[in-house]
Formats: sequence, structure tokens, C-alpha cells
Amino acid sequence: MKKITIIIPTLFMGLAMFGQTGVIKKNTATKELKPFKTAPQMYTSKAEAGLGNMDKVQSSVIKGKTATATPFWSDDFSNAANWDVTDAINSDVWVIGTTPPPVTGYQIPVIGSTTAANGFALFNSDGYCSGNQDANLTLVNAIDCSTHPNVILTFQENYRRFYDSVYVEVTTDNISWDQYGYNVDLNNGDYSSGSRLDSVTSQSIDITASAGGKTGVIIRFRYYSPSSLGAGAGCAYNLYIDDVALIDQPANDLAISAAIEGAKTMVDCSGGNNGFYTMQPKAQAGGGFWFFHCFADNLGSNDQTNAIVTVDLNDGTGSVFTASSTPQTLVKGSKDSLMFPFDGTPATAYIPAAVPTTYTATYTLSQDQAENAGELANNTATRTFAVTDTTFAHDDGIQDARQSPNWFTGNETDGIAGTKYFMSVEDEASSISFKIDSRTSNNSIVQAELYEVDSNDATGATATLIASSALHTIDSITDGGSWMTLSIKTPGTPVILNDMMEYYVAVHCTGVDANNSTQVFLGIDKTTWQPNASAGWINVSGAWAGWVSYNYQIRLNTTSLGLGVNNIAKNNGVNVSQNMPNPTKGISTINYELDKNAAVTLAVYDVTGKKVASQNEGSQLAGKHAIRFNAENLSEGVYYYSLTVNGTATSTMKMVVIK
Repeated sequence: MKKITIIIPTLFMGLAMFGQTGVIKKNTATKELKPFKTAPQMYTSKAEAGLGNMDKVQSSVIKGKTATATPFWSDDFSNAANWDVTDAINSDVWVIGTTPPPVTGYQIPVIGSTTAANGFALFNSDGYCSGNQDANLTLVNAIDCSTHPNVILTFQENYRRFYDSVYVEVTTDNISWDQYGYNVDLNNGDYSSGSRLDSVTSQSIDITASAGGKTGVIIRFRYYSPSSLGAGAGCAYNLYIDDVALIDQPANDLAISAAIEGAKTMVDCSGGNNGFYTMQPKAQAGGGFWFFHCFADNLGSNDQTNAIVTVDLNDGTGSVFTASSTPQTLVKGSKDSLMFPFDGTPATAYIPAAVPTTYTATYTLSQDQAENAGELANNTATRTFAVTDTTFAHDDGIQDARQSPNWFTGNETDGIAGTKYFMSVEDEASSISFKIDSRTSNNSIVQAELYEVDSNDATGATATLIASSALHTIDSITDGGSWMTLSIKTPGTPVILNDMMEYYVAVHCTGVDANNSTQVFLGIDKTTWQPNASAGWINVSGAWAGWVSYNYQIRLNTTSLGLGVNNIAKNNGVNVSQNMPNPTKGISTINYELDKNAAVTLAVYDVTGKKVASQNEGSQLAGKHAIRFNAENLSEGVYYYSLTVNGTATSTMKMVVIK
């Protein structure tokens, strides 16, 4: 089993961090090149490596963009003779065929490419596991691109990262190769598709600088994991490549990089150094939502004039606010922020409703130039967030990974994981909620903690503990896989959250031994996009030393309206949580907790009060449970749901269904 080392980066400011640039580098006959650095990584064995990736943008890599133009050259690996696989450090070479590696190690699923049945290229890093790998898959016959001034390389892949780097390299003389790094945003353990459930990703790389208008173009794919990278190198997962093609870059193609929307006084719903808030208490968001800017890429070969982004804010019943950015020109190959007019007055803001409401902001790009129909899909992006009674959250309620915070502290006997929140107005804290993963060891101990960040320390490393819960011993049967809420209030002593201050909302794990046989695993949401620095933080040797590249599912509950734990209907011996995600397009999760054994039924109603769905959960034991409800058969609109527990209905909660 291998472990992944961690990189603790220096916290950097600004809104324009979207991963490393896929710049072109030169190398000749020597193979001494450094891999692209990974983002902050997880301490875990390869078998336990986490899932998902952050969607970041590189200048030469159009990530996940499906080619719509007709290729002027293509290869589907049905003829292995078209490729040379001999250039490698040792016998760890690429293989072309239709046979996946045997399922004996850490193989990833066989690629689900368009023409997988005809053949694909595979580098089986784990199968070789030599500890020293550098292998090329090189096109034998050169391509004539002389009549194609702007060239995009497209291909399909399936890949999972572990102490390796992958490159596309291009030459016209077989001596000097231009190098394009891609998948540079992945952490160790991440899949190129974002999930082990998906087995194919479309990649597009602009190789105009190397191939545009040139003859004798040769392409190769390089798998790079030499022993010089350390003990984890040369024994990773797999890389599949298929359906390689060259297309002409479209003349006009704008794409949204990231949508930024927020509330007054720097409390960004999707931006800033605290990350994107999926939930925000009304007291904190009440000053209004201010729309600042939206990053856009010009992926076409022409300049784009009068580029505008328009935002439409929907509260589930219809549009409640629209705004457009100031027009500007985006030159070829550029990325820039399209700014919304902002004068600091309510005229440029939306004041949220007085009741908890879920909002969806839809951003749409337009410009003077007309795009082909197939290029319009990346002109639109959405962000969904909720104004709640009393809860702050960075996650959307869906767990897609897990992590033990003590792994970040050098296998010490405890560790602290946290998320960071900003107060725009004074408030009072009541409790902290967090997701305990089912693999958490029995009898391990957790404690909720609240730290006030020192505003004079720009690094965020200095913070003062101001409140904590009682110690809680984990019962792996009842606590595992469930949300846990621990009170941090002391009777008669309010926990004041000062305005214009930041706080680490944390879980301190103790009873965790140094050899990792006892662990606390917290749930992670790696799919809710976080700009700039991530919402997740870790405490190393008594200081908050750096951010990590995903979201711990740790929430702060306030008492803004005297309600204690937010978005929970508590009556008749049951706590019922808001369905997540909300709005939903299909399956969402409703968490609930029973004080005692009970028969449970879910009922869903439309706005007229008509029951449109029900789900009998049967007899349930006391404790925490979750209902997975599929809304695919419901029409778009607002619905209400409640649980019937031993014949008595709980309070209703609102669910928004979108299509």
C-alpha cells in the first residue's frame, strides 16, 4: 500500500486562480523534466484515495469540451501499427488492443470511449509497478496541417492520478518536442472524469502553436512517473487513450470559466477566500446579493467583441432579478472577468426574501460574433445556493469522498479539520453539524470546536479557540454514515460571532492512534466548486497551516432567529432535514433522526396540497437515517414534503424541482 504525501501551499489571494497553466515546454533528447505539481493532496493509501476533482481551467486545455467540428484527421486505435510504443525507460510500455488489465490490483474501469470495441491504448502503471516509468505512445505517420492554421487535438481518456503526470507532446522534426500538460488540476487519487463511476472524459488541447499551418506533425502521449518523484512513483493506476482527432479551432467560441455571485460585505455565495456558500443564514445575507463578475475564456481563433454575461436569479417560482455586465472585447486566447456595474447601493443588488429560499443564478454569455450551435453549451453556467434560517454550509449534502484529518498532522494522535466562514453582521453560534463516514472506527472521539481567526494574520494560521462541545464517543453502528450535531453553547454564556470576522468551524478528532488502526473519517463534498482557496482547512501543530482542495462537510448553526439548528423540522420525536441538493433534478437525500423506534412514511405534495408521491420506509430504529427520493417523474416547480412518524405528520419542508 502506498501513501500520498501532502503539499501545504502558501495561501494566496485574488479571484483568478483556476489551476496551473498548460503552457508549452521544450525538451529534447533528455528526459529530465519536472512534473506539474499537484494541488494539495490527501494522506491516504492508494486504495483509499479520494474521488472527484475541482473543475479548473488551463489556457491550452479545454477541459471536458466535446469536439463538434468534423475532424480532418483521426485514429481509433483499430490498427496498432499506426503507433510506436518502444520509447520507454524499460519494458513498461503502452499496449494497444481491446483487453483491459486483469482485476488484481488497483485498476480503473476500462474506457467507455466511442470506439472502445475497435481498440484503445493503455498504460498499465499498476500492473507493471516497477517504480520507474516514462513511456511514449508516438504516432508513426506524420500529419499535414499546412491548410489548418488553428488546430485542436481531441481525444477520449480514462485516468486516475497517483504520483504521475501525463502529457501531449508535438514535434515537426523528431528532435524538439513541445509539451502540453493536462490533468494538472487533479490530486493523487482523483479521476479525470471526477468519479470512478464515469469511465470516459473528453479532452481538447489547443496545439496551434506547434501544429498550426505546418507539415510533418507528429503527436505522442507521454506517461511520466520516474523514480525521481519519490517512493510513490512508478506504480500508479492506469491511463486509457482512444479516438484521437485533429479539428479546426472554431472562429468564435466563448466559454464561462467561473460564475461569481455574492452577498453584501464580502460574504460571497460563490467567491472569496472562504469558498462558495451553499447555505447562508438570512441574517448574514440580508444586506443583499451583489453580482460582481464572471470569468470568461475566448476559445476561438477570432477576437470577440461586446462580450456580455447576463445573470438571471430564480427563487424556484420564477425570475426575481437580472443584471448584465459591462460589454468588453476578449482577444483570442484570453481569459478575463466580465464586470457587473456596481455602485454599492441596493440598486445593483437583490434583497433576498424574508423566508428561507433556495436560489439558482444562471449566467449566459453573448457577443457580437455568432457561434456554431455545437459551441453554445459552455456559454451557460448555474450556481445554486440557499438563504436559510440559521445554517452556514459549503457542501451540498452529498458525500463523495472521505478523509481522516489526523493524516494531515503527521500521523499524530489527533487532528483538526475545519471550514471557514465570515460574519457580515454580529451573530451567535449554537452548534456544529458534520458528516461522519461509515468507516469511522468504533470508540474514536470527536469534539466540535469554534476558532476566531486573527484578522492581523493574513495567512489564516493564527486563531483562538472560543467554544467547544463535550467529547462524543463514536458508536460506529449508530453514528457511522450520519450527520452529527454537537452543541457548543454553555448555559448562560452566549457564543458571540463578531461582525466582519472569520471563523474556523472545526472537528477535533482524538482517540486516534499513530499507526492508523483507529481513525475518524469525515465526509467530503468534492463536487461543489470552490473558487480560489478551498473552504477546507487543517490544523497542524497548533496552527491553521493551510487549506486543502475540497470541502469537509462541516456546518455552522447560529441562533439568528432563535431556532438553534437550522433547516430542521423537529417535532413528534423526529428531526427532518432539508433535502439536498435543493433544487433537485432527480435524486436528493432527506436526512432525519428518530428519538425512538417508529414507522416512517415520506409524503410529497404539490402547491395545491395534492399528494404526488409517497415512500414507505417501514419500521425504523431510533437514530439517524436517510431517504433517497427520486423527483425525475415530477414536473418542474415547488413541492412540499413531510414525514409521517407513527401516524403523526411532521412539519413540512419545501423542495424545488428543476429540469
